[in-house]
Order: sequence, then structure tokens, then C-alpha cells
Amino acid sequence: ASDGPGDVAQVTRAIKGARVIRVLRLVRLFKLQRLFNMVYDLIDSEYMFIVFTMAKLVLFIFVINHIIACVWYMVGRMTMEQGEFSWIKDTGRAPVFEQGLAWRYTTALHWSLTQFTPASMDVNARNVPERVMSILVLFFSLITFSSIV
Repeated sequence: ASDGPGDVAQVTRAIKGARVIRVLRLVRLFKLQRLFNMVYDLIDSEYMFIVFTMAKLVLFIFVINHIIACVWYMVGRMTMEQGEFSWIKDTGRAPVFEQGLAWRYTTALHWSLTQFTPASMDVNARNVPERVMSILVLFFSLITFSSIV
């Protein structure tokens, strides 16, 4: 049930704003691709071409893992705030959310990196939204990792 036409207009404006942000991000990606192409044009040796390509792949993996870590933390934080049992409350000697920003970020990033490798850690899903996110990330990492290899 909607509270009124004002709410619908506000949601519509938010969706349009999100579209604008996505378009701006795509423009930045095109500029980044153009920059990569300029660097490729400057490379004369095959060895440096391979090194640059590998560095680009590592950067891509890090950016993807950063995004996944941020979303993983957000899902944990939201479920914790809704009163559900969450990985943010139940990990390690002290709850993750009580630690500093560096610890919270590196814990979420560590979890994200373990999803792309056969490694494990003490952080895992404690509720349905976290479990769904884990499954989606595992499928995504399976496809991403196999296509990189």
C-alpha cells in the first residue's frame, strides 16, 4: 500500500537519479578503456604487454572484490539492525561492528577473496539474506575465475 502520489514521485526520481549515475559510470569506463588502449599502443614488447594485461586483471579482481566486500558488509549490517543474527555480531572474539573501520573492511574483503579461492575463514552467513548473497557470490566467482584462467 502506497502512502500517496508523493511517495511514487519520490521513488521515480530516485530511480531516474540511479540511471544517471549508471550512465556516468559507463562514461568513466569508456574513458578508462581508452586509457588502456593508449597504454597498449605505447607497449613495444610482448613481455610488457602480458605484464600489463595481468596487472589489469588483478586490478579488475580487486575492484570486484572491493564491491562484493562492501555489499557483504551492508547485508550483514542491515540484517543486524533488523534484529537478526548476523556475521557482524558473531565472528571472532569481539563483534566485527564494534571494531575499527580497517578491521571491518579487511574482514569483509577477506571474506570476499575467499569466495574466489578454495580458502576459508571464520566468517560465514548466519541468516537467509547473507546465505543468498553467499550463493550469488559463489556462482559469480565460479564464472569469473574460470573465465580468467
